[in-house]
Amino acid sequence: MPQTEELKRIIAHKTGLIELGRDDAKLHSYFLGRMKSFGFNSLHQYSELISGDSPGANAELKRIAIDFSNTESFFFRDHGQMRLLRETILPELVIKNRNTRTLNVLSAASSSGEELYSIAILLSEILPEYKTWKITLLGVDINHDAIKKAENGVYSKWSFRSVPEETISKYFVRKNNDFMISESIKEMVLFRYFNLVDDLSTFPFGRSESTFDLIVCRNVFIYFESSGIKKAVANFAHLLKKNGYLLTGHSELANMHFPGLKPVAFPDSFIYQKTDSRQEPNIDLSHLEGLFPSESNKPAKPHITKKRNITVDLPPLSGNGNRSPEHDTADKEENLGEFPGTEVEKLISEGSISEAESITRKFLKKNHNDIQALLALATICANRGLKEEARICCDLVLETEAFNPLAYFVLGQLANEDGEIENALLLFNKVLYLNHEFFPALIELATIYEFQGDNKKALKLRENAIGKISKLNPESPIVFYKNMKAGRLIEELKKLTEHL
Repeated sequence: MPQTEELKRIIAHKTGLIELGRDDAKLHSYFLGRMKSFGFNSLHQYSELISGDSPGANAELKRIAIDFSNTESFFFRDHGQMRLLRETILPELVIKNRNTRTLNVLSAASSSGEELYSIAILLSEILPEYKTWKITLLGVDINHDAIKKAENGVYSKWSFRSVPEETISKYFVRKNNDFMISESIKEMVLFRYFNLVDDLSTFPFGRSESTFDLIVCRNVFIYFESSGIKKAVANFAHLLKKNGYLLTGHSELANMHFPGLKPVAFPDSFIYQKTDSRQEPNIDLSHLEGLFPSESNKPAKPHITKKRNITVDLPPLSGNGNRSPEHDTADKEENLGEFPGTEVEKLISEGSISEAESITRKFLKKNHNDIQALLALATICANRGLKEEARICCDLVLETEAFNPLAYFVLGQLANEDGEIENALLLFNKVLYLNHEFFPALIELATIYEFQGDNKKALKLRENAIGKISKLNPESPIVFYKNMKAGRLIEELKKLTEHL
């Protein structure tokens, strides 16, 4: 459907959006419906409309944004990053700005407002005298319906998953079956329309260069094409004050370099900081002491490579897997040896997690960038509930191998555990895009869709997974499922499909 592809290209260029959430047949039907609503006789006429700069084109793009942009969010999403804001970033900014008593925060793609209200609550607790400060908490979004919901400040119980009852009772007022944000918090925030890939001349209140101390834009760039990401981040770099921070979702910008921004690592997350430097950034790992210590007990710094295209198959824990030629060469030069993946894998399957972790961390002391060791540690940490360490391991893998499916799979599992369902779906689908044979992602997706009540999709995914596993020897152990034999895993999956 070349016309559908052309329309997708125009929408991506105009809005940055590439994940429209529907297959091409459904998209084609959607575009035909929009075409008819304008009285056009062809999709060519419709594409000419949205590719222009007329008020009608802008209005239609806003309509498309409402129909396709993701508005799923909840309060205090990602506890690790919220802890980073509460305990480190916001207190630092308060101390830094105590003389001017000003603080400016931007929630980019603020959706229905849960993120910005969460930040407002954190700030009210960190700075009890916030009313004596000049504080701007601004949320911008391309979806007018989401902005209206944010301004109303009324939310269902679903928006409060994992939020303590005392927090709900303190900052919200029950309204029938919903909850309304308290006026004291509501008056702290503003919501406005802005397309992240537009020129800053259209930004609310003017260009506002060097205005914001902190910009939060999480779980947004997974929907964007590369050029849209670069444009949006360039806008953020202009909007940030010197040394201001940009917080994005985990691994969204992995293996990408942006002039004027350097990534800084904290135990809970990576965060970008605006600098004057236009040089290749060095990641500061001073906050990770003890995670990957070198022999001298100094924090190790990961090797950052230039962005390159890598074809990656499903990497096992043992052996070379799909290590890049650069890694193989470096290992030969340094004579560091191979990661004992088979031994670690066996220990994990036997339940000897502590011993497997000890071996892996010891290996990483001398082999800081070994992909297989980092992936093994990510899996171990995820199993132990050390979610932020697991994420950092995945981030370090993706800095070198941006298309490593196992790293995205672990991140998807973590997102799913944290209740970030939409993010988990995107990450698992990305795994399958990178490696369509990666059946554990099919199994995870099936579980999510069954939970959401979409039994038809869950059944199709499980049948697809069974088909792929059937190609294996029935006696082959599956490391992702405690070395369960392939034949036994098929039996278990068939039992799960019986009631669908």
